[in-house]
Amino acid sequence: MAHSPEVAPEEREKWNLDRERDIDAMEDYMHVERVIGSRDGEEETEYYVKWRGLSYDGCTWETATLVSELAQLEIDRFLDRSSKLPVSNKAEANAGSRRKYERFLTQPSYIQHGELREFQIKGLNFLAHNWCNGKNVILADEMGLGKTVQTVSFMNWLRHDRGQQGPFIVVVPLSTMPAWADTFNNWTPDINY
Repeated sequence: MAHSPEVAPEEREKWNLDRERDIDAMEDYMHVERVIGSRDGEEETEYYVKWRGLSYDGCTWETATLVSELAQLEIDRFLDRSSKLPVSNKAEANAGSRRKYERFLTQPSYIQHGELREFQIKGLNFLAHNWCNGKNVILADEMGLGKTVQTVSFMNWLRHDRGQQGPFIVVVPLSTMPAWADTFNNWTPDINY
């Protein structure tokens, strides 16, 4: 089709662009985004791999040898996450025995790999204050102001400041899951999501 003289130059260009996009996507599908499980295989350990650019229903079981060649770091991260069972501070888990809320004006040191803006620190304080008082709240502001970062930072605050290791449930549209995964990977790389 692309080489046919009857095809308009615009159509040829569109075909070439679509082809390049498909080739780039195929290359992306060969990169390990995350290891999310393991099992004893017939000959060696197998890892359940989430591939970059594919949704979770595209995960596959792959041999340890192959995954190690492609992404040993992801195996190490999986083993690290799996070795730590979530144990929470029971006194903090109970709303009646929680420590008093202490407002912070600057970004806590355990929130790394980015800089929260002033209004995001206020949002984090809002969430922390209401959690300490046993109140349910909703972060609701305009799109693009960092509700995802504030929520992930709040979970990090719960883990580091209040000893709450989860599990936490986050319900999001499927289309936003890659953005949430990126935010977790950047702001809380040690959390198992």
